[in-house]
Amino acid sequence: MTVFIFLLYLSVGIVLTLPVLPLGREGRAFYLFCAALALALGGVSLALRVIQPHAVGANGHLALTGLPLAAYACYLGGTAAAIFAEIAGRRPRLLTLGAALVGVAAILADTHVLHHDRSIIRAAAWLHPLNAVSSAWLAGSVLTAMILGHYYLVMPKASIEPLMAAFKFSLCGLVARVILVAIASILWWTGRTPGPIDPARLIGDGMFVAQRMLFGLALPASLGYMTWKTIAMRSTQSATGILYVVVFLTLVGEALSVYLSFATTVPI
Repeated sequence: MTVFIFLLYLSVGIVLTLPVLPLGREGRAFYLFCAALALALGGVSLALRVIQPHAVGANGHLALTGLPLAAYACYLGGTAAAIFAEIAGRRPRLLTLGAALVGVAAILADTHVLHHDRSIIRAAAWLHPLNAVSSAWLAGSVLTAMILGHYYLVMPKASIEPLMAAFKFSLCGLVARVILVAIASILWWTGRTPGPIDPARLIGDGMFVAQRMLFGLALPASLGYMTWKTIAMRSTQSATGILYVVVFLTLVGEALSVYLSFATTVPI
């Protein structure tokens, strides 16, 4: 099941977002919660992919071995070390950034193995790794922004800058996703494939492609301006409510993206 892959991406995306946020000491509880959530998601997903994936309904080729497994293990170890550093009263920004970069490297290595010689877009096989990293970026940053919005309920006088930074980071991720999906779609549409397109598969997957575009890209983009304005007005409760919707739509869209990258072999 590709959901296990998506959970790893989501975990890395959360850790990747944390160093971007200008958190003060009042954000310590938020940092620990997000880092622990990322560690739990990554740990569970990694365990399920290592211990006979077919036993939990996944295909055997989803198993992790070699370089991707070592990279993910280092990523989880770095995240755990950052948590302990924060508990000890230190600011683990560099350690968190290092763990995030190792996580990104793990995603790149994992995607190379998963999609090696499987993409129908031979001339743009590099899109699969970029698609996976940008998926982690968008999903993790949006979820982190939504969680951060909740913390303003207990620290209402805190600076609005961390929430604004989280939302800006997620907007950049959304722009990256739109650009990559557009490139992949153009390459596919112009016929840069090694063989004929299967019409039956296209029709069967068309519903999922439409849902992926609508839920994962179009609707979150349409809510972006509204979210920006509510954050700028320090209406954090309203912003968090909108982010709830954005998170749901984004997670559905990105989960479908991971599925479609295997079902159609096109990184959309």
